[in-house]
Amino acid sequence: MQGNIPEKMRQRNLHLILKTIITEGSLSVKQLATYTGLSVMSVHNLINVLQAYHLIKTDPHPVKTRGRSAACFVADTTTFSLLSIRIFEHLNGMTAKLEIIDLGGKRLAGILEQPISTPESLLNLAQQLLKTVNRRPQGTIIGLPGAEIASKVSISDLPGWHDVKLSRYFYEQTAIKTTIINDVTALTYGAIGKLDSDGSAVGLYYPLNFGPGMGIVLHGHSENGTTGMAGEIASGPAYQGQTFPIAATEFQKIVARDVLNVATILDPQAVFIYAPAHPQLDAEQLQATVQADQPLLTHCQLKLDGDFDDDYCFGLLRFGREIIYRDLIN
Repeated sequence: MQGNIPEKMRQRNLHLILKTIITEGSLSVKQLATYTGLSVMSVHNLINVLQAYHLIKTDPHPVKTRGRSAACFVADTTTFSLLSIRIFEHLNGMTAKLEIIDLGGKRLAGILEQPISTPESLLNLAQQLLKTVNRRPQGTIIGLPGAEIASKVSISDLPGWHDVKLSRYFYEQTAIKTTIINDVTALTYGAIGKLDSDGSAVGLYYPLNFGPGMGIVLHGHSENGTTGMAGEIASGPAYQGQTFPIAATEFQKIVARDVLNVATILDPQAVFIYAPAHPQLDAEQLQATVQADQPLLTHCQLKLDGDFDDDYCFGLLRFGREIIYRDLIN
């Protein structure tokens, strides 16, 4: 059974209109029809649905066409909100930064970076923050150095967090739908979202005392593999026997090797490299090494040490926003 095909097409078109408005900004019905290939009548009907869901609103500044004013529509980012939790690893442990943001990324409330040791300590911070706002968020999104596989936290650098059913635990304690995202996947999704929301990119993150992680985004969609293990580059043969921290004299060579390996396999338009705790990489030398070894990768941009926290935050926002939209539309 293929399900209700007309309804699936309607949902797809609603997502298409919404994504186009988010990406392109204020657009009229005619402009939306041009961007999406849908008929003007279809766009009108879809606009009415999205307005009823409070996902878009009329732009107070209409567009002028041939002397007449045409209504334009923009995303309504203020109706819904998201509890965003970013977990960071440090030399002596882990910290978390919690914020409640609207779907445009505006910070409504927050807690400065605090140390955490257990899921309970993280939940306590979240509950403290939730008490400060008048309306509850529609979703919680948690970025952490690991993944949730079969509903359990796995491959995490957080001691004592293995096999914890973190998303269920948070949902049971807060009654807010919770999603777990790998930190490097969030970084990569945020970074490529600033360049091209439909783009392809790889993110490589090198913490000081742990193995590196990798995030993969292909054509605007994150790739986690069959079980969620995609991106665990440190588990592969290239890192067998490797000790951490990586010696400063070896670091540039190892990063160049990793970039070549992932770029030749995935052919991304950009590779984002985050290594804030390591000696500074020579960007020009790294680019020259990659292009000398693989001349066909001249199109691939190498971007070093972007705004780690901002990319992390924006990636979680993008994931959380899409989950809220999907739940409303589907």
